[in-house]
Amino acid sequence: MSDVFEGILCPGTPEQVSNTVDRTAGGLSLKLRPLDNRVTAVYRSDVRNTSFSERINEVAQNLSKERGKALLVRFDGRISHRSSVLFVDGKEIRDFTEEDEIYVLLGDRGKPLTEGRKFTFAEMAAADPDEEFATFCDAIQLGLDAFGIGTWEETMELVGTT
Repeated sequence: MSDVFEGILCPGTPEQVSNTVDRTAGGLSLKLRPLDNRVTAVYRSDVRNTSFSERINEVAQNLSKERGKALLVRFDGRISHRSSVLFVDGKEIRDFTEEDEIYVLLGDRGKPLTEGRKFTFAEMAAADPDEEFATFCDAIQLGLDAFGIGTWEETMELVGTT
């Protein structure tokens, strides 16, 4: 079974964010888990066979109003979906999707050429069809970089345990 994750990273402890989550969850089954002493993950714990919830956007927006910022993260290994949305002070500031990801060429031995040229999604799609690419920086990492807290490793560990 492939991993599916839909959650929010938010500054603060579970105790600091739980009231907002309780007030705004609106029927979503959400769990809270500290990632470290600075960030709490708020994520869906129900079994999902369908699409992501729009309701969780409201939770992220409200968390960002009270905690300053929040990062909504979505991952679906069944369809290779990765995305993130940064909220600051209750406003959606930026969303990151596949079209924002950064790619590098694969070398002769199938290893990413990370020191070489970086390609956008559009550049990769328009490249020579014989060229092979690897993702250098995906939509979740771009969101984490903009958020400024949390790491890819912590986020993927959370994805694998939900």
